[in-house]
Amino acid sequence: MTRSSCSSGRSISLAATCQDVNMGILFFLLSGVVLGVLMNAGYELLRSIVARVRKRKARVYRRRGLSPMAKNGQIEAKIAQSRLTTESKSVEQRLAELDELCERGVISDSERAEARVRVLATG
Repeated sequence: MTRSSCSSGRSISLAATCQDVNMGILFFLLSGVVLGVLMNAGYELLRSIVARVRKRKARVYRRRGLSPMAKNGQIEAKIAQSRLTTESKSVEQRLAELDELCERGVISDSERAEARVRVLATG
């Protein structure tokens, strides 16, 4: 066996030095493989969680009568049509509507009176 001396003066076997280097390389490669496997497992776990969340959201949208693909436009349209965002009619306009409905026979006098009370109460 070939021997070499290091700076401390002790003799080191060249085969032992090569073996240490090979073990270091092997450790480096194995740790890279393990790290890669763990990263891949984490990525797959994250992908499955995102897929589940998307499916759950799609189910909720469908139950509420919205298409998951066109939900943003449909929600915007519902907001635009809601009572809170549209201009509400004045009390006079609502009372005039009630009078007109009663004249046409759509509602009775008692229904008109109840509705007038509600309109005047809500202002």
